[in-house]
Amino acid sequence: MGQIEKSMGISRESDIEGLNGFDAVLLWKAHQWGDREALEELIRYNTADIVNLEPLMEMAYEKMKAWLLKG
Repeated sequence: MGQIEKSMGISRESDIEGLNGFDAVLLWKAHQWGDREALEELIRYNTADIVNLEPLMEMAYEKMKAWLLKG
């Protein structure tokens, strides 16, 4: 999702900007081992995923609508 966000000019907070799905798994594991900050960072990462999906969904919807109405 990170590459698509960048191509659309969507950014994330600097502390989670470079994270990916593998990092999310590592953060979850760290949380399971008692790292409270890891859980907070994981929540910020997942929240950014949810928030950033809206403009991506809107773009996909408009492209699909234009494609379907074209023919």
